Amino acid sequence: MADGEPDALKLYWEHFFKAETGTYEKTTWLDLFLAEFIVRINEGADPKELIKFCPVSGVVTLVGCELLCGIHRVTSSISAHCGPVPAPDNTCSGRALSPPLHDIEPLPKSEAKPLSLFTRNNAQSSQDILRKYLLGGVAWKCLVLLKALGVEGLSCCRQLSSVLIWLYGELSGADGAPGTRAPPPPPAARTPIHQLFSDKIWSKQKSTGSPNSKTNSAASSEKGSFVVRSRHTHQAKFDSLERKRKAAKSSEISSESPDNEDLQVLNRSLAIKVCGPSDDFGYFNSTVRSSNDYGESFFSDPYHSPRKAKPKADDYINEKHKEIINSEMTTFEFTLTIIDLLQELCKAESSLSGAEGSQISVQCISFSLRNMCSLQFSSPPVHARPNDTRLAHTKLALTELLIVSLDKVLVHADLCTKLINNGTMPMLLRILEDVISKCNKNRAKDIDKTESDNLLKFVFGIAYSVTAFFHCLLMQCRSASKLREFTEQFKLYGECLKGGLLKECMELIIRIPETEEGETIILVKKLIESIGKLISGMKRVRSEVLHSGACSRARHKACRQRVAAGMHHHHDILGDAGSDLPLSSACCVSVLYGTLTSLLTDEEITAKSSLRNKILRVMLNSGVCCCFSPGFLMESIVRLMLTHNGVATLCLQLLEHTVYGDLGASILYPKITDQLPCSICEPKGERRDPNNKYCPLTATVERKSVWSFLIHYNSLLQLDNHNSVLHATVGHLLRVTPRCRPEMKAELLFSVIYPTFIVSKHRYIMRLEEAAHFLTLSCLNIFASLLNTVSFAEQFIQKGGLSYVLELVSLPQFARQCCAILEITIIVEIFKLMRDDCGSTYFREMSTLSSVQMLFKSLAEITEKCFNVYKPNIPVGKFEELCDVSDEREALRVVPSRRSPCPRTTLSDYKDGPSQMPDDDVLKNAVTFWKTCASLCLYSPMFREYVVSEPVFLDSYGLLKVLLHQLCNRDYAVTEMRTLIKIMEAVLTVQFAVSDVTAGKSKELSCSIVRSVLVPPAAVLEGGGGLRALGEALIRVATAEPSMHHVMPKLAHAKVPPLACESGSSTPECSSSDESTCGPYASEHSDPNPARPDDGYEADVELGKLDIIETFKSRRLSPTMSALTANPGLQSPPDAAPLECAEYTKNGDMAHPELCIIVVDILTQLIDKLMGSKCSEEGAGLERVGAALCRACCARLCGAAPRPRPAPPLLLRLLAPAHAALLTTHHPYRELQRSVLELIYALASQSISAPELAAFLKLFTAEKPPLTPLLSTLQKLFYNATCNTPDCILTFPIDMNNKEGVQSLTQELKQLVLHDATSQSQLAESCAHSLHVSHLRAGVTSCWSRGAARCGVEGAGWAPWLAGFALLLSGLTYRPHASKDINDIHDDSSDVESPKRKSPTKEATKPSELSHVVSIGHDSLMFELWLDTGTGTFTLRLCRPEPGCNRVLSEARGVGQLAPRRWHCVGLNVAETLRQRRVHVQVTVFIDGYECDPVSLPIQGILVRKITPTSVVLGDAGGARGAGACGAWDVCGVHVYRAPLLSARRALLRAAAPPDLAAQVQCDAPNFAPVLSPNLLDSNVDWEQMFNVSPSDMRELTDSLLLSFSASSPHVINLYHQNAALPTVFSGRVASASSVTSSVSAPPPHASPAGAPIPETLLTTWTGTPLSSRHKGVAPALYLLGGPDLLLYLYARVIELGGTAWEQGAALGAVLRAARLDGRLYGALRLDMLLALLAAPRCIVGPHLLEVILNEACSSPIMSVNGDNIILMGRTDAVLLEPSLLVLLLKAWRHLETGQEYNWEVEQGGAVGRGSGFALLLSAMLLLLRDHHPRRHFNLLQMNRLDLMDYLLLALKVLPLNIDHNKSSGDECVVYMERLFESCSSPLKYLDIIK
Repeated sequence: MADGEPDALKLYWEHFFKAETGTYEKTTWLDLFLAEFIVRINEGADPKELIKFCPVSGVVTLVGCELLCGIHRVTSSISAHCGPVPAPDNTCSGRALSPPLHDIEPLPKSEAKPLSLFTRNNAQSSQDILRKYLLGGVAWKCLVLLKALGVEGLSCCRQLSSVLIWLYGELSGADGAPGTRAPPPPPAARTPIHQLFSDKIWSKQKSTGSPNSKTNSAASSEKGSFVVRSRHTHQAKFDSLERKRKAAKSSEISSESPDNEDLQVLNRSLAIKVCGPSDDFGYFNSTVRSSNDYGESFFSDPYHSPRKAKPKADDYINEKHKEIINSEMTTFEFTLTIIDLLQELCKAESSLSGAEGSQISVQCISFSLRNMCSLQFSSPPVHARPNDTRLAHTKLALTELLIVSLDKVLVHADLCTKLINNGTMPMLLRILEDVISKCNKNRAKDIDKTESDNLLKFVFGIAYSVTAFFHCLLMQCRSASKLREFTEQFKLYGECLKGGLLKECMELIIRIPETEEGETIILVKKLIESIGKLISGMKRVRSEVLHSGACSRARHKACRQRVAAGMHHHHDILGDAGSDLPLSSACCVSVLYGTLTSLLTDEEITAKSSLRNKILRVMLNSGVCCCFSPGFLMESIVRLMLTHNGVATLCLQLLEHTVYGDLGASILYPKITDQLPCSICEPKGERRDPNNKYCPLTATVERKSVWSFLIHYNSLLQLDNHNSVLHATVGHLLRVTPRCRPEMKAELLFSVIYPTFIVSKHRYIMRLEEAAHFLTLSCLNIFASLLNTVSFAEQFIQKGGLSYVLELVSLPQFARQCCAILEITIIVEIFKLMRDDCGSTYFREMSTLSSVQMLFKSLAEITEKCFNVYKPNIPVGKFEELCDVSDEREALRVVPSRRSPCPRTTLSDYKDGPSQMPDDDVLKNAVTFWKTCASLCLYSPMFREYVVSEPVFLDSYGLLKVLLHQLCNRDYAVTEMRTLIKIMEAVLTVQFAVSDVTAGKSKELSCSIVRSVLVPPAAVLEGGGGLRALGEALIRVATAEPSMHHVMPKLAHAKVPPLACESGSSTPECSSSDESTCGPYASEHSDPNPARPDDGYEADVELGKLDIIETFKSRRLSPTMSALTANPGLQSPPDAAPLECAEYTKNGDMAHPELCIIVVDILTQLIDKLMGSKCSEEGAGLERVGAALCRACCARLCGAAPRPRPAPPLLLRLLAPAHAALLTTHHPYRELQRSVLELIYALASQSISAPELAAFLKLFTAEKPPLTPLLSTLQKLFYNATCNTPDCILTFPIDMNNKEGVQSLTQELKQLVLHDATSQSQLAESCAHSLHVSHLRAGVTSCWSRGAARCGVEGAGWAPWLAGFALLLSGLTYRPHASKDINDIHDDSSDVESPKRKSPTKEATKPSELSHVVSIGHDSLMFELWLDTGTGTFTLRLCRPEPGCNRVLSEARGVGQLAPRRWHCVGLNVAETLRQRRVHVQVTVFIDGYECDPVSLPIQGILVRKITPTSVVLGDAGGARGAGACGAWDVCGVHVYRAPLLSARRALLRAAAPPDLAAQVQCDAPNFAPVLSPNLLDSNVDWEQMFNVSPSDMRELTDSLLLSFSASSPHVINLYHQNAALPTVFSGRVASASSVTSSVSAPPPHASPAGAPIPETLLTTWTGTPLSSRHKGVAPALYLLGGPDLLLYLYARVIELGGTAWEQGAALGAVLRAARLDGRLYGALRLDMLLALLAAPRCIVGPHLLEVILNEACSSPIMSVNGDNIILMGRTDAVLLEPSLLVLLLKAWRHLETGQEYNWEVEQGGAVGRGSGFALLLSAMLLLLRDHHPRRHFNLLQMNRLDLMDYLLLALKVLPLNIDHNKSSGDECVVYMERLFESCSSPLKYLDIIK
């Protein structure tokens, strides 16, 4: 037969398939098929491409079954003739059954047939017979085929696996050289050992049910479905196949390929089942016979035909086949093939759940472990060489089999339990430990590369299996008992090499010689990653299990953030915390983290950059348990940083998030709201004693032992270190030290920073090294940021630190930092003097302070140098005049001095000074020292008293005059000019700050000097280049308000000075692409001022611990909180108690308006000079300077709006008649005119009074005023004003820093009351006070801790839960983010410098904290209303307050929706309902009259309905994150009603009334336009009834008024008793007269409704200063001037002046928009007066006027006019708000018929119209009534309400009589009218009239 036939395999397979089972013929055909197959694959063919004639699964199944049958025949023959042999299904015994035997030699080729293994004449032993069959027969070829094709679809997997395991045990001990070795097939690509575990092993596993619950998984694979389909679906096909085969046997028909259809049936059947589980081979139980027992006819072919010989296998055999058939496989190769096949069987195992689907894998795990133990613990064979690689290769193969088997088993909890019971883990650990110990003993022995690779993978595989085993066990822990079982298993690991087994394993891997470095690094990385996953998993599972056991909730989705915040806390459930190094600790997390930490000190591992970065990143991402030793970690990190460059940044990030995060319990401030107690961070015995804090390692070691790691910082701060290490260490210290505990700050300051500072300072002075300069500057920065306590400053001075600072203060490069330290030490020392000496002696002792002496000495020296700098540039006479301060000395002589006068410097001291050009260093030092003096004057009243008596204070006036002279008479460069302005600003700040000491004399002198130099035009025009910067500086001084109390400076975050070095993060090692360095902590510490997270979120590092000092700084100012510091239940910073000194804050108030007036006067002088100039070039320069100054004023004055003080008369000065020529005439200076008007708008939008508005309107009385710019400003002022702004508002959160005025005012109000109020509940106040204190102490967020004001009420015969109540909040608005404070404005910004400012995008995306609005109830049940200022939604709560906690019974979030920066009226109905036999509180919310969906809040417990003292809590005091975290909101008034009587109608009427008049019975003119919204229009509101309101509609609600609170009187709440019947002859007397005599002070007019009794006044208790302010906008100013009638005269004036159409429209628009701003203006507007104006000859009644009126009448524009282009919005959804304006236009239709025609276009409709103005009006009105308009019915209702159609009929009646000029225009109007009538509700009536 020709060799290499394409269909040879198919032919051989057909003959084999058709041959009789169990015959010699079938065996020969199979042998030939396998030989051909092996030949093909040896030639490089793809195995699966060779089998195209039949499904691969069919071939695999038949070959596998034939292999099993053959082995069974052999073993049966051996049992029958040679003795018993173990059953094939027996598992591996783990030992060799016989000594190694020699291989059977192949038979000679001359023999006709080989000797049969089954004959009785075979004299070989049983093992020889079995080995001969396996190694030289067909068995090894079957294994090769199964390995090449895979076992997918094999139906006898379990039987085959048992047989293979048994065969391995029979052959494992024998070996020998074969006679003819089989050519090995080409090796297939093997999966890397680190990829054998699937991803599901390392993922969080879901809990699985019992294994018996399901018999087959829904997601079963193809191999699993193969068996099922073959059992059922294809059974019929198999039966028919057998019938056909029998029929073919009985027939005598001769054919070359008989029964070819059978093979085709097999090919079509992709899921053929060869044998079922119940089938049995007959020969398995029958007697085994040899071939001699049968005749030759028995072996003949049953298909033999006498007409043609049947083909035989011998006819097709060639030399290649004979070579394969006669060759043998070695025992070693055969065992490896068995192991590989077992791997394939495990992978192809069914995916059935539990033990049913993983029997093979469990069997293989036991098999591989037993044999690995046998190979590892037994001595090698005698004949084996010491360097034999076969042993290592076998162990590696068994390891891979183990990993593949574990991958299938570990995901099932029941099988994991079985493995634990079988002792799998101890075996793995013992194997790994033995390998490490033996390799360490034989480390010097040389091994080849193959053996090294095998050893490398073997060690890694065992270690990787251990970590995977532990991880899967951990992920299956769902209870505390399971977690304890895991801990018991992990203790086995801790006992191996003292917990360092994995460490030793990785060190062994990295030291194995002759291995590829890349592969070794990959394997070590995988082990490191697995350890990190184990650590993270342990922490997460521990937290979840402990939380689920303690939390009462069924689902814990809401608790995730809370659980994540405490993952680092230790608990004994994972082992006890030890006191030794973590390697011997029993805590599982610490043991593994100690492994990673120990690797940092291994030289060979850390020599690889990728490995050390991987270790650091894994440690950073996983975190640590709080029981870990920080000293051990710090020592390892420092050693790594000093031995390897490029890892400093990553190492210090790790320290920040472990030592200062997870381990920071005794280092950092704890978070007050932390509800996760820890036995390490907060031992039970120390919970009540914040001053008795111990080390987290043991309870007997003091906390100071925790700081032992600080000594390692000295090693990092050595000058000989690399610059990158120095730079990174300093940046790290600057980030973490400001947030540490005071005792640790002191230790760090004086044990680390201070010695480093001394060494670096001396080194810099001697050698001027860059590193020494960097360290010195950094230490000064740290001192400036940390020396803010008395103890620190005292210790710093006692150690001599101040003397070292004073040595550097004269150096310009250190002056700024030294002055910052001087500033802090002076403040602290003065405060210490004040605290120690209550009398006046401290003032005399201030002169003895070295810091004060040094400051003024340096200030005098630098001032003298400044005089010497400028003396050569000024004439001698002029210089003497400027330096003469005799007038100032005389004026300040009346100031009482408390110290002896000091000798003053005279002018002669400057005459002999050196003449030199200005020195930059001198000027910079002058800025630094004078700025320090200015800051101290702002912070300390005592320092201000001392400054006045210093000689340099008088010299400051001479310096001021010199600087102003230089600025005005000489041109400077930008940088130098900026420096001069900074010096002048600091000097002016000092002089203005001491005005309270000098009785205002110093301020007057400074103002006179500045005014004399700058205001006169002759002086200012010479140097106008920096006028803008000068104006900004003056305004900054005007807003610098000196503190009335001794305060601390607000410490800025210290910055790392520059250093020439390669940043650690930019090196290739740290920028590796393996993982990002931004772990879960990077976003929190990378930013110097990190954004605080939302409430309830705590990162793993517990950022709140780092920032808690800010919370204490804000809290310690409160009297309540200061009382709490003495309570041991609240841990407060130790420095908060002795240093009761608040921080200085800028509030943006205008402290010195005189300087603003000077700036405005400068501007007016420029304007006067400009208007009088005749030179165009001079005018252009003046215009440019004036415009720049205006822009500077706009930028500064907008942020410094004065609220508590009266506004300076800036507008009046700008609008004075003497300077108004610029705004009242036409001239070419348009740019300056626009800038001045922008300034006017900026000032007026903040605050404008009636005289100022009158002065602006007076500009229109000029002969020819510029109408367009003036009207634009006026229009912008009215259009940008907020509608319905109350006259008085309260802003929340309140001011918690200034509380002295609140207490004094409360005492005054109590004295005004003649007798105690009978309804003022002292019991409720006492209960509220105790709850307030306890909730603040516990850090609980509740209405008691967050409320701003509270009041107790009793005796009113009312209880909140008796019949319910109603609540009305009038004038409510919110701002999502706090407005820009003056602090946000940089002091150095000017015309020549534009500093970079942070984008507000991040700030806008921060989640906001809930803000408390109002709460009503008692100690049994409180109803709370909270506002989310980020979304404008409400949160409703029912709470039961308890001491130290606030139980939330029910809560509803996201109720309602408020629009920001708009005034709303919010009403609530609160009533009790019964639902499903359970008590609920139903709350209905009304927002601007719209009724939201009712909210039902269930109640747990008993509802107390009896009349008890009730507490009312109002407003918000700010949360722990600060007042700005929850946004700001304002309210005008709060009203509480006795019963839930609010309805949609009443709520809408309340919303339509002005906020200040919301409590009145009736509003004369309800204005529904501002409150109309789509939701309200869609609701079922009877608008006809709403517009016809009567006084009786609100009588019932008004009579039930209980409490009223107004922003105009924030310290009182008015209580209204029920109306008592008048006494008659039939009724008794009045029960009590308390309602008449209860209050002396009369309430506000709007607080007492008509007919209501005189209210009783109840005093409120405020926790801070209420922020009450009056509205000073354009609406009240216009109302005081006479209302909108004044603007009607303005409109008339514009008409009189002959204004253009746009100008007349803008004037009328201002009139109409002003009426919408306020309800009082709305009611005072008289539209009839407009008819006379429209009839004026100069009045242009055209499209512009129609546009203004129609757009004001509707909710959105319906007409747009741009020049001659008129566009009507054809698809508008506008709502008709003011139909009276349309009536006005219909009354004035004659003025629209002027004979002029217009063209217009309808947008989106494409229609074009032409006609008169009246036709344009009618066309626009038709848009409101179009067929598909969504608000057509409401618009029609609005028109019918004012009988608009009647006015239209009247116009139609007289229209033909008055149109003579254009008949077509009249016809067009009639057509539009008919269309309007057709759109009305009753068109027939109007059409009949028309006809």
